[in-house]
Amino acid sequence: MPRGFVWGRYVDNFGNTWALRVDADYATMDERGWDTTNITGLFPLPRGWLPRRVVGVDETGRLQSAISATTDSLLWSGLSSSFAIEANDGSLVICTVTGFEAERSQLPE
Repeated sequence: MPRGFVWGRYVDNFGNTWALRVDADYATMDERGWDTTNITGLFPLPRGWLPRRVVGVDETGRLQSAISATTDSLLWSGLSSSFAIEANDGSLVICTVTGFEAERSQLPE
């Protein structure tokens, strides 16, 4: 699997597209909805903003999470009920979706 981080396209709830650094392994997982093309010219997701996340439980009962790049992603739309995370030894651990956390943004007043 790829190593390090890459820039991915994150679409907020208002339809604005931002650049967000994402683990290169997770950027290739279709259920998360990442697009790593045409990043040039995009502003990074502002500091203090938290992207939307899907929460799940792994095989050992630990809570895990995955960022959903768009509201149309397989995870956020509910079309996928599981996601994978990478364990310390490089193996993939499957997590079952148990909940959703909306993005939190700071809008200028």
